[in-house]
Amino acid sequence: MSKWSYLLRVFRKDGLMLSDIERASRRKISLAFLLSGLVALSVFITIAIVLIISYRSEKTSLVETSLAMNYSKAKDLSRTIDSIFQSMRKSLGAASAVLRERGSRPDQEILDDLELIRNTSGYFNSILWVDEVGVLREVTPYAIGKVGQRLTSEAALESLSSRRPYLSSPYIGSTGRLIVLMSEPIFNPDGTYGGFVGGTIYLQEDNVLSAILGNSQVDAIGTYYYVVDRKGRLLYHPDLGRLGEDASGNPVIGKLMQGGAGWMRSLIRKASISWPGMRR
Repeated sequence: MSKWSYLLRVFRKDGLMLSDIERASRRKISLAFLLSGLVALSVFITIAIVLIISYRSEKTSLVETSLAMNYSKAKDLSRTIDSIFQSMRKSLGAASAVLRERGSRPDQEILDDLELIRNTSGYFNSILWVDEVGVLREVTPYAIGKVGQRLTSEAALESLSSRRPYLSSPYIGSTGRLIVLMSEPIFNPDGTYGGFVGGTIYLQEDNVLSAILGNSQVDAIGTYYYVVDRKGRLLYHPDLGRLGEDASGNPVIGKLMQGGAGWMRSLIRKASISWPGMRR
């Protein structure tokens, strides 16, 4: 074997050894890269899970806080409105006392007294005096009335038949307005029934409810308040087109009509409102 042949064999052998070392080194680098990638992916997934949990927790906390704040404000407004309605009832009681003791006083003096009560209280858009057979005797403001005519609305007839303090559901009055009638019976000094004195609220015009709630119609995040009567009809709503609407089919309003209270999560779609549940 020649010297050059030996060197060639050694060179080939050394070349094969170098190639094996390079392949092993590449495998080590690939494995290290894979492990690093797995670690980075694990860290990323962990961070993502923590962020999602944190977001959901924060969102739940914000929702619960908002609901609690809305409930607290609604409760305060409820007390205010309840107090206003009690004062309205007392105002009509004073008018009933005036009519009970009217004696032979001329109707104009009685009308002046009713006008004074309406203007000083500011609760009613109009006040009317109806006798025991349902004839409208006086109304203030006078321009809107049909004095001397018999009232045939369901609210007037129910007020006459009940002979008790009465609050109607929303209805269309003889003037074409959507109104609510609150009435107080009149009993003459001898105890006989003498009709009723009633106060009306024009739901679609400036009234005592809009004076209280008008500045809080819909806030920046879409929160608003509305008022329903004992039958579930809307007495106040930011959307005037929904006033008088029967909302008793809403399961939550149904619970409220049964005396329930609390806060709830609402899902609003266009003009309709659905309530997934109510928290007691």
